[in-house]
Order: sequence, then C-alpha cells, then structure tokens
Amino acid sequence: MTGVGIPRAGGKGRTALDDRLITASEYSIGVLRGCAIVTSSSGLSYRVSRGNDPANVAVGSASAADGNVIFPITDGASVLTKAGDSALPRIDSIYAVQHNPGTGDTDNDVVLMVVQGLPSSIPSEPAPPAGISVKLASQTVPAGMTTTSETTPYGDIQYSIPYGSLLGELGYGSNSGSQKQNWTPGQWWPQAPCTTAYLPTDRLVTVNFVSRASIEGDTPSSFYARLMVDGTPVSDGLDECPVFSVWARQPVSFRTTLSGGRAHNIDVQISPNTNRQQFQWRGLRYVEVIDGGVAA
Repeated sequence: MTGVGIPRAGGKGRTALDDRLITASEYSIGVLRGCAIVTSSSGLSYRVSRGNDPANVAVGSASAADGNVIFPITDGASVLTKAGDSALPRIDSIYAVQHNPGTGDTDNDVVLMVVQGLPSSIPSEPAPPAGISVKLASQTVPAGMTTTSETTPYGDIQYSIPYGSLLGELGYGSNSGSQKQNWTPGQWWPQAPCTTAYLPTDRLVTVNFVSRASIEGDTPSSFYARLMVDGTPVSDGLDECPVFSVWARQPVSFRTTLSGGRAHNIDVQISPNTNRQQFQWRGLRYVEVIDGGVAA
C-alpha cells in the first residue's frame, strides 16, 4: 500500500479499494452535506436538493470489507416512483447509488434509485440495493398515493460523522408528572425513556437523570436509581438519591459504552426506599444522553 499524496513508484501505488478503506476510517456512511429529498405536488418524483449547503455530498458503501466512497450528487436530480397501492401503505427508500466499473458497471455515474417496500398494514423498510449506495431518506406512501407530496418522512436521516467527532446530545426524554410516587416495595419504575440517534461507532456516553421531588415535613426520603439500556439494567441499582422538603433539582449521572451501528433505548428507573415516607414528584424529570466520543 501507498499513502495518500505519494506518487506511484516501481509499479506500486494505492488501489481503488485502498482509497475506499481509507475513507471508511475517516467517515461513516450517511449524508455529509445537502441531500434533502423534495417531494412533488404534481407527480411521482422525488428530487434531491442541496438547500443552503454548497453541494450534495454523501458517503456510501457496498459492504464493510469494501470500504466507503465519498461522492457528490447532482443538485436537482430526480427519480420516479410508482403510485400507491389501492388498499395498503408502503415505504419508499430513496438511495444514491455510485456505479463502479470495477464490479461490472458500464459507467461511474451517481444515480438516484427508489426501492419500494411491500404494501402492508404495517409496512417496513425495503432492503438496500446492491453495490455502493447510501440511503438519503425513506417516505411512507399512503394507499392511493398519486403525488409524492402525499408521502410523509419515515424514520431519521442517517448523517455521516467524521471519526472521533463529538456528537453532542444523542437523546432526550422528559416527564412533567407531579404525582405521588407509587410505594410498592421492590418495584422499579421508568422515568423518562428516550431513543438515541443512530451511532456510527461504539460511543462512550454520559446519561444524566435530573429530577425534582419533595416530601412533607423534615424527615428525608429517598429512592434508588439504575441505568437501563435497551431494556436491560447496566448499573447495580445502589445509587440512593435523597428527597427533602425543598423542591430541589437533583442530578444523578451514569457513564457507559453504547455499541455502534444502531440506535439505543435509554432510561433511568427508580425504586423508592419504602422504609421512608412517600414523596411526590414536582413536575420535572428528564433523561439526556451526551456523547463523550469514540469508545476506546
């Protein structure tokens, strides 16, 4: 192999696969700039728009072993879909596909493609096309659809993230309830569940649970807190949080690693210390997931 910026020598240099593997080490699959999908009020087309960005740029892949490719997409390029089923909805997924002469394609163009899911009462996304591709958006197509403006966005857009970048807030859930805490001994209660954004790599995260509760009188109460990831406890449940007569905002934090290649369901559950007096929530509870970078 030869590094980027180094000329060929003695018949040796980088291959196209070398370049794709280098790109995969720098950028995850997804949208880099622009690539907004615009529907039509007069026909069955989807159009790509750069919006306020200087260009439409995305990162696609055929497989992990084949690396990633950064490519531009012509602004205003469009693709047609089919009208909606007469009775059932479906999901359209709009992809940008990079042709590759190295695998038998007749050109090296970037084209748009619509992959149509099967009509169903509970439709699901179709599988991606073969070759180097990236999904730009998915749209729910209602029964009887005749123009794409009748479709609605399905799921989240997957953005390409430079390796090592901090992603900021990955998820947030809130609960404004002001009820008295259920006092059944030994039970754990969900507080403010949330779903994170798609994680391109394994991430070290901090999960913050902030709450406000109070009791009547001067004798403190308390509850235990534990972190839940995808329905499974990942902390020991021994973090005891006091509750006083004042309406004080109280934080408790957990650090954990979340696996890449997917989103995660996060919550903090609490179990009241029923050896103490019952307390009441005071209109503020939230769970936030903050990215700490790529997990070592």
